[in-house]
Amino acid sequence: MATEELMAARSTVAEERVGYAGFGARLGAFVLDLLLTALWALPFRSLWRQALSDPAVLGNVRASGVAVLLIAWTYFVVTTALTGGTLGKHAAGLRVVGTDLGRPGWVTILFREVVGRIIVTASLGIGYLWAAFDPRKQGWHDRIADTLVLRRVVVLRPATGKK
Repeated sequence: MATEELMAARSTVAEERVGYAGFGARLGAFVLDLLLTALWALPFRSLWRQALSDPAVLGNVRASGVAVLLIAWTYFVVTTALTGGTLGKHAAGLRVVGTDLGRPGWVTILFREVVGRIIVTASLGIGYLWAAFDPRKQGWHDRIADTLVLRRVVVLRPATGKK
């Protein structure tokens, strides 16, 4: 059986293609990023409360919560600007690019990750859900920043015998 599988593998060629990242892949990447954030944010807030006072700064929002939000936002901006995506996006094979398919600049990423996400969150998530129905799978934060999220796809095709 292993010999048959080996022969079948030799008769196929893998091609890498790019397509728009769908809502499910993007949501999965975001959930992974939230889990990674929780891994450091929970101990961070606990240590903060042991070492410093943690006053409410806006209603029930504590200073440590604001610090976590700022650090998390910095993570999203810096990793996306430097590498084209967060750890979650990379794990899912996703990459943020400009609509010209080039690497977006810092201002574009900052606009996308801060202003765009504030608008999308204020819409109660409708701006995220929009990506499920958009032809280019863009959420509102992508549209206002002129960005796309692409995914790598490996397609196996029969080998033709030519190199």
